[in-house]
Amino acid sequence: MKRFMIREFALLAVLIAMFALFAFTVPGFAQWDNLLRQMLYWTPVGIVAIAMTFVMATGGIDLSVGSIVALCGVALGLLFNDAQWPIASCVIAAVCVGSLAGAVNGWAAGYGRVPPLVVTLATMALFRGIAMGLSEARALGGYPDAFLGIARGAVPPAIVLLAITGIAGAFILRRTWLGRFTELTGENVVAARFAAIPVPRLNLVLYTVMGAL
Repeated sequence: MKRFMIREFALLAVLIAMFALFAFTVPGFAQWDNLLRQMLYWTPVGIVAIAMTFVMATGGIDLSVGSIVALCGVALGLLFNDAQWPIASCVIAAVCVGSLAGAVNGWAAGYGRVPPLVVTLATMALFRGIAMGLSEARALGGYPDAFLGIARGAVPPAIVLLAITGIAGAFILRRTWLGRFTELTGENVVAARFAAIPVPRLNLVLYTVMGAL
């Protein structure tokens, strides 16, 4: 653990040094508007990375996350533009689509005992193909300001959501039985099964949450 902490602090020091270098050498880099744009750009990646931490802690991987994001976006766009659903209903439906896609990965990896690398490599192509087929390469937009406002403002709600997700993820991983079961499964999946940890159900839950986020 001590060696792990030293490595993490070393990476943090490198990050701080790089930030300081760019702040002094690139005009406008440290301005709030630029930092805000960068944070917004990385917010979706950060939210997905938090969920991926749990998946990777079990010894798994999810290569289909990009395709799931695309599929959810297409679902939201089609429901709003073609079906004329209210934007709130479209958002809920998109999250449900992501959850279902994640559940497919979790069921195959957990109950089907197919290696996650194989499962998610296949579903990466599957979900991307479904998204492309449904959208027919159309640009889907025209969303109301109430929806676009999640990425606007002095402190956009999207960044607040990232912070809340990160804090919740850290708490769950370090302070709850779910986090302990996750790490124990990654350490030794056979021992986890003998310790009565429901490994298939755990995989199903984690990959479903992965899809939802």
